[in-house]
Amino acid sequence: MDSRDQIIMLALSGSELAEISRISGTSMQSVHCTLRSARKRFMEQRDMGVKHPSLSAWGPAFRKAASRRNLSINQLAQRILETVATEDLFDAVLDDLIPTETPEQEGAIA
Repeated sequence: MDSRDQIIMLALSGSELAEISRISGTSMQSVHCTLRSARKRFMEQRDMGVKHPSLSAWGPAFRKAASRRNLSINQLAQRILETVATEDLFDAVLDDLIPTETPEQEGAIA
């Protein structure tokens, strides 16, 4: 995970700027600029009609899972993101790739 993604993930999980700076190894000014830029991109996307998931859509599932683990929703989200990133589980979690081969081609001998 690059430092920009780490900074954004930590901010979304509720970490303070000083803590984000310490964990990411970047200056407070760099953290501030990174988050300002991310907010600006988010607002531009929102203004263009890009839909972002809302807590109301997936909140109940997060609340239930967080409660079972005695975590806050932010702590659960952070653990999920860290696990997906460190274990490289993106393909296991997301089903968004366009297959390069059809199932018939996978078994074919070249």
